[in-house]
Amino acid sequence: MIVITCFLFNLGYLVDLPNTYILPQGGYDITIRLEPDGGMIARIGMSPFEGFMFGISEGGKYIIGAGTPEWHSSPGIQAKFGIKIMPVSFAIGFDSEEYSSRETSLGIYGVIGGDLEGKIIPYLGVNYYKKVGEGFNPRFWGGCEAGISKSISLLAEGLFHDKFIFNLGLRWIFRDRIMLEFDFKDAFNNNIRTIKFSYTDYI
Repeated sequence: MIVITCFLFNLGYLVDLPNTYILPQGGYDITIRLEPDGGMIARIGMSPFEGFMFGISEGGKYIIGAGTPEWHSSPGIQAKFGIKIMPVSFAIGFDSEEYSSRETSLGIYGVIGGDLEGKIIPYLGVNYYKKVGEGFNPRFWGGCEAGISKSISLLAEGLFHDKFIFNLGLRWIFRDRIMLEFDFKDAFNNNIRTIKFSYTDYI
């Protein structure tokens, strides 16, 4: 039950990659990601009915600090449908946001997860994205969330995108609604350090 408690406020993602979690009906979250080069991405997500959630995000580089802000060319759009047949859960979705370690947006994706006695929840996923001048290409990933305590969980994910990208995260939930997360993205190569804040509540 430890990881399930954390999952009530996990935004439907591990570090950068989606899991199968869907906000309960009427739930919403507000998330701010702080990235290198003064980067910041803000996202609002909500669930109008059971099994579906959507969101919109916007951000860019040099938002914090000196320099002229460079905003993303267009807002990111997220949508996800999910179903759970314990101990397995499934989700399909779309995400057009670009993050530093993903290099390109996810586009259309599918993911499957399993609950190993509420302590470790692994995921496997695939998405189809389009490279400039090429058609759509498949990309695979895997990851998991492990409960360390009632309010702290460890995140890990690996993405195969021309090279292997490994991300780590440490997530802390406090006061039942607020999340603070420290991430180490592309840890084996560039070790990009980011911070994520989130507030989750219900209408």
